[in-house]
Amino acid sequence: MNTNESDDEDISNVISGKDRFEVELEFVQSLANPEYLHYLAQNRFLSNPAFLRFLKYLQYWKEPPYCKFIVYPNSLAYLDLLIESEQFRKELAVVQFRDFVHQQQFHHWQHHMNNCHAKMGLEDASQQMEDSESEKEDG
Repeated sequence: MNTNESDDEDISNVISGKDRFEVELEFVQSLANPEYLHYLAQNRFLSNPAFLRFLKYLQYWKEPPYCKFIVYPNSLAYLDLLIESEQFRKELAVVQFRDFVHQQQFHHWQHHMNNCHAKMGLEDASQQMEDSESEKEDG
């Protein structure tokens, strides 16, 4: 058994069951945060072969029994990019790239919510909420 396999086994024995599920879910979802990705790049986690193997292991979160627990699905897209693109991993160390990723993510969420509201017939959900609040105050 090589040292890498032994390290992986030691880590898997530290946390098990429900705690492991929660820790891994929280970690996967933290990948949705460009600031955290920048931290990982700055501190050279993204060039560590053991860490990259851990990211590959976490791909099981993309499977139906697990993905239903993911609140931030873009974390799974970033997981794929971290595994597949060395350039993406390197660029994350650059502040301007981190800011660009954050800005693109914000625009995606903004337009996604607008599209969801339009599909649901809620052209301006915030206005409807305000109207509802004022009706409560008047009543």
